[in-house]
Amino acid sequence: MGSQWRLGTEINRWKIVEAPLSKVANAEKMLPRDYITADGYGITAKARTYLAPLIRGETPPPYRDGLPQYVRLRNVPVPKKLGTPFDI
Repeated sequence: MGSQWRLGTEINRWKIVEAPLSKVANAEKMLPRDYITADGYGITAKARTYLAPLIRGETPPPYRDGLPQYVRLRNVPVPKKLGTPFDI
């Protein structure tokens, strides 16, 4: 599976690398402890440096008459493909 690997702290410096699906699927990546303040309610300067390029540049939704215009889904059902039921 392709994965994006960031090179340094600049937002536009990255490369595509191969990531084995068995290593990344259904996996949770935890923040390092030194990214969280001692009281557990904030982030450190190190965390801000890491996260800033990931959250910079918010794109607001388009507005009409002062209200945001969101996509309206049609919610059309698709035909079933499985012939037999299965348990999860």
